[in-house]
Amino acid sequence: TGPASADTLEVVVTGVEGAVKENVRTQVEPFRLAGAGRLGPRRLERLRRESETKAREALRPFGYYRPEVTARVDSSGDGAWRLTVEVRPGPPVLVEAADVSVSGAGAGLPGLAEWREDWALQPGSVLDQPAWEAEKQRALDIAADSGYLKAAFARHRIALDLERDRARLELQLDTGPQAVMGEVRFHPVGLLDPVPAP
Repeated sequence: TGPASADTLEVVVTGVEGAVKENVRTQVEPFRLAGAGRLGPRRLERLRRESETKAREALRPFGYYRPEVTARVDSSGDGAWRLTVEVRPGPPVLVEAADVSVSGAGAGLPGLAEWREDWALQPGSVLDQPAWEAEKQRALDIAADSGYLKAAFARHRIALDLERDRARLELQLDTGPQAVMGEVRFHPVGLLDPVPAP
């Protein structure tokens, strides 16, 4: 007889939608796939506990620091299991203040002025760390496109007050000097005589 077939485990996430749900699923699924074989009671309980921890961690980038997460494992047939992760995200952390500034030789770039005006994480919005990272990258791209290749953030800080569910953002982009290309000169070179084959 051949080896016994491995058990299967389906993951179901409830209580959240969109990118938040996808991030919870992404964090919960990889660790449960390690190893094959039958899933005994001890391993199922470990998977259940770890999925709760992973789900809590997956909610933080989207501003949810105090969620209630409950996971349970149910049998759905011979060797088939369902891990249900129920999420109640709780109150999100809101941006209380955003101090976004630009310094350096490129501080007056129109693109960077527009970036500051269109800043996504305005006071009152939910703290969204993927948006924070995307905004930082957008500013660096604008600076680089204008020749400020050494632009960097002199200050980038998220100060959390979890008792009040508030965050203060501080971000200062220093463009540094503009890279200037010197004069380019081309020197025509005559065609070389072909080398005869030996």
